[in-house]
Amino acid sequence: MSRAEKMCDRLPKFYRGWDRGSLVYAFISSFASQLDDADDQIAEIMRAHWVDSATGQDLDRLGAAVVSKRMQGEDDEKYRSRIRRAVSDYRGGGTVRAILESVMGLIGTASEGDVEIIENPLLTLSEEVKVMAGETWTISSRTVEDVDPRIRISVEEGGEVKDPTLTNLKTGGTVTFKGTLVGGKEIMLSKGKAELNGEDVTDKIEVKGFPKLLREGSIWKYSESLSGLLGVFDSAKFDEHTFTKGIPYLTIRFEWEGHAPASFEVRIKSGALKRSGLEVADVERFVSRMRAAGVASRVRVI
Repeated sequence: MSRAEKMCDRLPKFYRGWDRGSLVYAFISSFASQLDDADDQIAEIMRAHWVDSATGQDLDRLGAAVVSKRMQGEDDEKYRSRIRRAVSDYRGGGTVRAILESVMGLIGTASEGDVEIIENPLLTLSEEVKVMAGETWTISSRTVEDVDPRIRISVEEGGEVKDPTLTNLKTGGTVTFKGTLVGGKEIMLSKGKAELNGEDVTDKIEVKGFPKLLREGSIWKYSESLSGLLGVFDSAKFDEHTFTKGIPYLTIRFEWEGHAPASFEVRIKSGALKRSGLEVADVERFVSRMRAAGVASRVRVI
């Protein structure tokens, strides 16, 4: 029964409200129609405030409260799914599980095999310094652990050093190549092994606790056999020190692997990302908004 019929049904019968051709029915129907329109508008307003039913600009306004703007080319259904995930994130925080589920929702996959999160991912790092005998420098592992580095030492062209030695002054660890290193050659030192231009010279290595790169950092020193006897202006003794025209510079390169601190890596299978129609940059922006302050993140396609 329509609204107009219900209203007419309350009138006395002699008003002929039951007669759809009567003036009374027409008069009441006009009011009932306005009330029906008002109900429809109220229902539309309610639907615009619900994620499940809002569309277009109404959905954009809801999304602005919990996530960023709609991505380019993102339809209502995908955007709606992302908003739902965002609400879940607010309850679960930036946890691994919350981020994993959110990225899965973003790219539209139900398989956890398509998305993986690696905490403290393994990094390949390096650092290079240029020093001469007696100089020191500070270096850290920049990872969550102490590491044993690979150390490459080379001398500037025309230079020559004897028994080059590296010492971690904090731990006391020392490694020495017992021999002469000349310009154009490179010695590679690692724990338990040494090579000179690719040739094994492990038997020429003297180690007293192979020096580690410490996570908190430490001071290192380079020295050689003659460095203690080199003449220094205004302090050397004529019959005790060796005087030389120039002390050669060495290039020392540290290479190591370690787990990155306060960071995580999101790995997405290339097929899943392609099906989503999104770019890596889209996922990176999405993930960066979810991670905690001070935590680094990156996205890698595999």
